[in-house]
Amino acid sequence: MRNRIRAVLTTGVLLGSVVALPVVTAAPAHANTTQCLNYLHLQKYKIGPKSKAACKKATKSKTARAEAVYDLRSLGVRRGHAETAGDYAFWGRDRH
Repeated sequence: MRNRIRAVLTTGVLLGSVVALPVVTAAPAHANTTQCLNYLHLQKYKIGPKSKAACKKATKSKTARAEAVYDLRSLGVRRGHAETAGDYAFWGRDRH
């Protein structure tokens, strides 16, 4: 009986860890927006309300990230820079 209780508790702790880990390690969206904007600034682009909106949009979903890259391109950001900025916004610095 004691081993069964121990096994149930161990399983519960492991499952709880698996569920909680992504929540604990995920970066807040505002941090990723800042990383996107910082990258654009380092590439010598002017930062304004439209670029801020695009970076913020890119944090929402993969589809929103693609739309944000398009928005940045329409502002004159080179394709590679827009893609990288979108990656920073969506994935964060750790995944890029």
